[in-house]
Amino acid sequence: MTGPLDDQIRAVDRAAVGAIEQAFGPVVARHCHYDDGVTLVAEAGGVVGVLALVWRRHEIGGAAFEEAFVDVIEVAQACRRRGFARALLARAERLARARGCHQLRAWSSEDKVAALAMWQALGYGLVPAEVGAPGGTVRGCYAVRMVSGAASMSP
Repeated sequence: MTGPLDDQIRAVDRAAVGAIEQAFGPVVARHCHYDDGVTLVAEAGGVVGVLALVWRRHEIGGAAFEEAFVDVIEVAQACRRRGFARALLARAERLARARGCHQLRAWSSEDKVAALAMWQALGYGLVPAEVGAPGGTVRGCYAVRMVSGAASMSP
């Protein structure tokens, strides 16, 4: 299922790094994926959103599965609450499902209150966790949505 902003979402290659860096800075641009995943942008008179997925394969207890991990998702402040994150994630879900991924997963630290609320509002499960970081650990949540055999997220 597609939504009203679907025509403003597209996959990009490395040629888009400059526009992504200009819109969101070098840290976001460094988290984009091309060979080991896909980077999507939302456009409305320029790049107003970006989502980078990386494909990850896991083997746990003899079971193997692949997931799509959201390495970065950003929407320009002036464009928030207009559906761009939902549209980016809906496209990411379709790509993950087409690839045969089991789930779509992301990480948000606990200080990202708006992001955690967004994940919940979009129907993602939140799993509290601590991850290692330089200088210690960071508390937050993994946001998880099953995509294999699951219904598509409503746009």
